[in-house]
Amino acid sequence: MKTSKIIATVGVVGALIVIVAMAVFSVRPYLNVSQVTQNAGSYNGQEIQVIGTVQSFDNGTSFTLVEGANTITVNTGDTTIPTGFQNSIRVVVAGIFYASSTTIDATQILTQCSD
Repeated sequence: MKTSKIIATVGVVGALIVIVAMAVFSVRPYLNVSQVTQNAGSYNGQEIQVIGTVQSFDNGTSFTLVEGANTITVNTGDTTIPTGFQNSIRVVVAGIFYASSTTIDATQILTQCSD
């Protein structure tokens, strides 16, 4: 009976470790525009989430995400533009980043909720 308790305890602890590891590695933190532009090669071809300020939005299919002097062109394609989207607001853009053109093909655009 003592052996079965040890095996059960090891099994429970092992399962908890797996659950915690999955939670930690599935979280994708937001990157700043400067982090991406200064290490562009590290993010090339990867799906990332970038936070920055909107510039050059004119209801078209692209805009610029800025942080200081650092910029990323965002191609919106068929991605839904949130209500209230405009220049000078901070947004998070999720999508595939391409280092050669410093662009991100957006799959999702998130704005801050307001009351």
